[in-house]
Formats: sequence, C-alpha cells, structure tokens
Amino acid sequence: MDLREQFGVYIKLQPFITGVNAEIQLHSKFTTNLIGNSPIILDILNNPKWFIVRLDVATDYTTPFNTSAYLRRNGNQKQTNYDTSSWAGSTGNPNKTACDSHYDRKVEDELIESNFTNRFEVKLFFKEADNMTLSNLNHSTLVQRLQKEMFIPCLTYSYFNYKQVKTNRGDKAYIYLINQAKKAQNENAIRLLLTKSQWTTFRKHFKACRDDIEQAYLESSHIMYDFLLPLKND
Repeated sequence: MDLREQFGVYIKLQPFITGVNAEIQLHSKFTTNLIGNSPIILDILNNPKWFIVRLDVATDYTTPFNTSAYLRRNGNQKQTNYDTSSWAGSTGNPNKTACDSHYDRKVEDELIESNFTNRFEVKLFFKEADNMTLSNLNHSTLVQRLQKEMFIPCLTYSYFNYKQVKTNRGDKAYIYLINQAKKAQNENAIRLLLTKSQWTTFRKHFKACRDDIEQAYLESSHIMYDFLLPLKND
C-alpha cells in the first residue's frame, strides 16, 4: 500500500507459509503531518514487536555544497563523487552499519524554498539482534554511530576559528588537503599523497573540526519521535 502522498507511509507485506513478513517505511511527510495521520497507522507503529532495520539522519546547512567536505568512516569505503553530490558505502553489503551521502538539495529538487540546501545524510543500518525497536529506541547506540561521522560544513577560516581548533587552524594548505580528499575515490587514496606527519595532522584536524551532528540529533529527537507517544483519549 503506497500511502506516501497521503500519509507519508509505504507498507509492504510478504506472505509466507507460516505467516507474513511486513515492512513499513516512514517518509518525511509522515512526521510533518502527524495530526492528519490515520489513528490506525499510529496504533500499528506503537506495536512493541516492530524493530528498525534502517534509520536515516540528515542535517541541513545554509553553507554552499562546494565549501564543505567529509571523510569516509573507514579508509577502504568507496566513494562516488559528482559535481553536486557525493556518496560513500554500499547498501548491498550485508555487514554495513552506515552509508553516507552529501548533496545539494536545490539541485535534487528545484522547488525547494529554503536556504538550507546543503545536506549531509547518514543511513544507519541495524539487525534484529541490535534490539533497535520503535517502542524502545536506543539513542546511545545512535549517538555512538553518529559520532564516527566526520563532516565539515564550511571550509573557511571563520569556521575553524569558531571551532577553536589549535592545529593549523584555517591553514590554506590544510584546506587544500581536504579538497584533495573530496576528489579521491577512498580515504586511502589521499593517504598515499601525504607524509606520515601530514596524515596524522590531517585526521586530527578534521576530527576536531567535525560538526556535532549527534548533538543536533539529540536536540530534535523528542520532536522526531512524537508519533510514538501513546494517543491521548478525548
């Protein structure tokens, strides 16, 4: 049942001999239209048996796409770069824990009426054994995974100064290294171009300058998951 336009929900049922496997996808329209959502759908989601297999966390910025950058979660993770987007990780890997994407929202959708066009998005993947259920979200696990993401929304001296980074703050040569890393197909490719000392400084500086996306998640989580609260009886 494709109810994305009406309720922001997509429901897929796959019957088996011994029962039915059900999958529910919640899209952005669902959380922005909670009042208009069907009470039946809300009741279904509050069933404690549901567990999460994928959760997307996106942060939007007013900075231009081409003045920001990120490092892959590990050196071998493949990255595909385009003029207005960049994608890392493989959704086909059964052992994946996260995939990243960075793109210009305005290019993806010209109808967007917002200054927040620069998006960094993390797709977090879970197995049933992770016990990531809708009825009892493990926020600490989510935060731990988000803390591994390294994204810098603005490669300017003012941003580095704001972060109060002590190592080569705002140094042009360092910013050049970041831009070189953006063009590489994986993190190890840029490592080959640097001395051991440069690589240590590069990683240290990038980590110190990263945006605290896990903090943004925590500050807005109580709003994002309002639909999981028990419905009030009139």
